[in-house]
Amino acid sequence: MWYWWALGGILLAALATALASWRLSSLVLLPRREGYDEAVRKEIERGYLAPGELETLRPEPGELKAFDGTTLRYFRLCCGRPTDKICVLAHGFGNRKEHVVRYARLYLARGYDCLIYDQRNCGDSGGAYTTMGHLERRDLRAMLRLAREMDSPQRKAVVGAHGESLGAATALLAACTDEAPDFVVADCPFADLSEQLAYNVTSLKRLPAYPFAPLACLFMRLRAGYRAFDVSPLRDIEVADGLSGVPVLFIHGEADTLIPCAASKRLYEAKRGIKGLALFPGAEHGRSLASDPERYARVLNAFLNQCGY
Repeated sequence: MWYWWALGGILLAALATALASWRLSSLVLLPRREGYDEAVRKEIERGYLAPGELETLRPEPGELKAFDGTTLRYFRLCCGRPTDKICVLAHGFGNRKEHVVRYARLYLARGYDCLIYDQRNCGDSGGAYTTMGHLERRDLRAMLRLAREMDSPQRKAVVGAHGESLGAATALLAACTDEAPDFVVADCPFADLSEQLAYNVTSLKRLPAYPFAPLACLFMRLRAGYRAFDVSPLRDIEVADGLSGVPVLFIHGEADTLIPCAASKRLYEAKRGIKGLALFPGAEHGRSLASDPERYARVLNAFLNQCGY
């Protein structure tokens, strides 16, 4: 009898592990979508937007078809004067384009236009799953092409990419391709998706990384067709000979517990050529700008000056 009880216990434990891992894969692939009103309300409550400010910026909406037919929706913000510079801004995991308008202000003040879009499976864009940079890097490349073509035949001379969290990792992945932006600002990126998922399973869910993280990655592959192993900005930078041709500024909060600042330090060490690293004491995930807006602006402007942009 004990044999059957033991076997039953093992099967129940295996089922519980599989179900928990399936749930973890769902948290990655299917983040809750925010609506426009909710996103703007949060930005106002956090002090990032003033009531009615977004409307005064006169966003020009548009949409673009990604390589697989997914509809990507964006808006363009113009700096109010003729310019040959534009920055594409990519938001973080589960967010939407309104959440990165706070960064756009810095570029608008410098004479850049800004192109801000909803990543796939976020905001008003289409897409069945969030793939943590695997497909998003190709979406960003499409946005960079769009930015370069917007004012054709007088094309933009400088097209940069500024991303936060997942958006930062996506910008780094896109920079390692043959359609790289002219510069990248990566605010709190992860270095390697497999390592990041294992860390978050332990730190956020209080579960052992093994076997839950590998099983969750397996379910992600079965459901969305990609391997977490294939998403590694750190490895891509190393393979791209240190990404020496693209200037990169890394920014990270030292109090970030979601993606520790060690990730940006590792990426910075792997990067060759023009680069910068700015750590913000006391800043949590995605809060470096809020923690010290004056220093953030100085660091960004100094980096762009160094690049000649």
